[in-house]
Amino acid sequence: MNLPRISMGYNKLTRLFLVLSALFYWGCTEEVAMPEISSSSKLVVDAWITDKGGPYQVKLTRSLPFKSLASGVNYTYEEGLNLIGIPDAQVTISDNTGFEEVLKKEPNNTYGYVTTNLVGKAGRTYYLKIKLKGQEYTATAYMPPVPKIDKVSYFFRPTEIVGKEDSYVPLVYFQEPTHEKNYYLFKYCYQDWCGPINGGSTGGRNWNVSIMNDDLMPAYVNGLSIDDGHSVSGMDFYPFSGVNTLQMYSLTKEGYQHFDALIRQFLNDGGTYQPAPASAPGNISNGALGFFGAAAVSEMKVHIP
Repeated sequence: MNLPRISMGYNKLTRLFLVLSALFYWGCTEEVAMPEISSSSKLVVDAWITDKGGPYQVKLTRSLPFKSLASGVNYTYEEGLNLIGIPDAQVTISDNTGFEEVLKKEPNNTYGYVTTNLVGKAGRTYYLKIKLKGQEYTATAYMPPVPKIDKVSYFFRPTEIVGKEDSYVPLVYFQEPTHEKNYYLFKYCYQDWCGPINGGSTGGRNWNVSIMNDDLMPAYVNGLSIDDGHSVSGMDFYPFSGVNTLQMYSLTKEGYQHFDALIRQFLNDGGTYQPAPASAPGNISNGALGFFGAAAVSEMKVHIP
């Protein structure tokens, strides 16, 4: 399906991704004054493990309780996206093989905790534990295996819009497991920089990911156009020459539903004639917001002339 194009800078995308769960919870879209931290703010977690090797980052912030904001100084939209970092949590990740690691606080980063020794592997289950001010928050994430990409090609798509460049759309080929329900996230990386699964990948232009399940996929996927999935940007493909990368991530049903909700929130700006955003599905216990996920990844490079 082709969806509306939305283009955002990478820094804004990163901040917006961190707060989307909080925005879902509070459901407010007006300019507001920044509050002091209160007991009604929520812990927001953003963490993914892949099998590409670490380190992996767990981002912890406090949501801003928009409903309790007093009138006063007005802040810009981007300033309002800056959540409150949490420097004093104890964060642990373990798995079903007995591995356990206490994460280190990232220097010069108000919300990041990183692993040192963890290496993600498909088929394993991971457990996140956060201790903060006498409270404990937990989440569980299974990493489903991902099919191996056999081939990546592309087709040339001339533009029909004045002022818009022609593009090369990637096509992916792989064996689809038919005995199970599968969910995928596709990410197209310009040149050779992909970033994390939930980060930007286009040099600051778009969040170029699309998600889809295997409902209509044949046993062998013979040239799937990755912009057929649900996407923020409708998958804009710019004519960057050189070697680019296509990534295919495995998702659980819960991970798929979480990305689907985030994409819908990007597309629904909550304007006057738009409904207030609904709550994004998360998996963090004890009333926290956000998501802890695990995804295996298969990737292949494609040369654009």
